[in-house]
Amino acid sequence: MSARLLVLGWHNIAGTYCFPSATGVGERGFRQQMRALAHGANVLALEDALTRLAGGEGLPARAVAVTFDDGYRDNLTLAAPILEQLEIPATFFLVPRLLSGEIDPWWETLGWALESSSRTSLRWEDVSLTLDGARSRRSAYSQIVRSLKLRSCSERDAAVRGLLDQLEPPGTAPDLFMDWDDAGELVRRGFSVQSHTASHPVLSRETCERQHSELTRARRELEEGLGIAVSTIAYPHGGLRDYSAETVTIAAQAGYRWGVTAREGFTTSTTAPLEIRRCLVYPERGVVDLLAQLRYMFQASRREDRW
Repeated sequence: MSARLLVLGWHNIAGTYCFPSATGVGERGFRQQMRALAHGANVLALEDALTRLAGGEGLPARAVAVTFDDGYRDNLTLAAPILEQLEIPATFFLVPRLLSGEIDPWWETLGWALESSSRTSLRWEDVSLTLDGARSRRSAYSQIVRSLKLRSCSERDAAVRGLLDQLEPPGTAPDLFMDWDDAGELVRRGFSVQSHTASHPVLSRETCERQHSELTRARRELEEGLGIAVSTIAYPHGGLRDYSAETVTIAAQAGYRWGVTAREGFTTSTTAPLEIRRCLVYPERGVVDLLAQLRYMFQASRREDRW
């Protein structure tokens, strides 16, 4: 038995504007990753594993939990069939206002606009960014996104509108995300759906009042809309600067038992329940990326003779 859990997180499967990859590469890589987990680890449902740890129960050796953030539609169309075939449980952290189409996924909308715009330059924060090729557009995207993540929702949305006005992309951005019917399908197929806030803000950049609204609204709408119990929140982006001590307190007040971060490492019985560790994995990188994350387990388990 073990007292360690490795929580792994994915976003998309197929390539997107934010997470680019060649056609078919992500699906093949994800299948390879899941097969590796099915053969080399013990994959548990996240909430079950966390409950067992909190109760002092041991976990099987090489215990892993699989999670997904944001609600990309290919989580349902591509990931779910692979998970079902290999009998791997998974938790999907969804955003109610994305499900309802009330908000745009700004990170994908911006990527689409930069890729499809005919402009050859862009003014951003008093600097002119060149857009004369795929590499320069990708560089501009990375620079802008880093800055936008440091802003509140209102500030970021205003900035994105200004960027779109400059870029004048043709047509409409592709719809890459699940709706409420898709979310219900995940539940019907036996997967866990949990909260990723109501509108995907960087919580540490928002007021306590806004954070409370985001967390309570998401939990209420997911429970009412899907007929489920929501006990877990995954903080958007999830790094140490992306949530705060106030966020953790507010999450507890909003009724969450668990909070999932993007801070790498193991989760044990002594890990703060609202600061669960998680390692992010990229499907297009295949088994190589998965093994890089599993290195934590190899190293620790060798020391404890548990692998």
